[in-house]
Amino acid sequence: MSYNLDTVWNTIADALKNNYLLGVDTSSSSLYNLPTSHAYTILGQYVLKNSTGVVTNKLYRVRNPWNMDVYNGPWNDNDIRWTAALKAQVPFAQNTNDGGFFIEDKDFVRAFYYFQIGYVQDTWNYGYAEVLADNGVQKSFNFTTTVAQPLYVSADFYHARMYPQGCKMTFATGALEVWKGTTKLSYTTFTD
Repeated sequence: MSYNLDTVWNTIADALKNNYLLGVDTSSSSLYNLPTSHAYTILGQYVLKNSTGVVTNKLYRVRNPWNMDVYNGPWNDNDIRWTAALKAQVPFAQNTNDGGFFIEDKDFVRAFYYFQIGYVQDTWNYGYAEVLADNGVQKSFNFTTTVAQPLYVSADFYHARMYPQGCKMTFATGALEVWKGTTKLSYTTFTD
């Protein structure tokens, strides 16, 4: 990620406040022993303060869904920076092999390729469409709303590594158009 630290922190803070789902993904090159091209969840944010109340560090609590503790960067479970006073400021659990770890904001934007916010609330209506074995045929899905409201649409493709070797030779592509009546408001394309 090449984002402003404060912008990332504030965006994620807002998402956590709203109980949205948050995920991050490592790139194809690894830092701190994190598996490459792997998804994680963001569990929380914590500020560490010194004895006079001054903020010294901003940490994210991230979890590997494999329940394996492999992170070996700054603020790992065995880092000598963890004093009793600092441990008391966060939900610290040492060497539990639960997949959870703390990572400082400056390392977070280096170690993870991107973050994703799942704008989901219990009161929302939601649905999905899944296409299996499309044989290369283009598909179209229409969503209609009759009232002014936020509408979140996302598309996700299976990564090439999810297919047997030799079955997926090209990237999947997609396009998203937003219309109001007969007027196209926006258009974007994307690939997996």
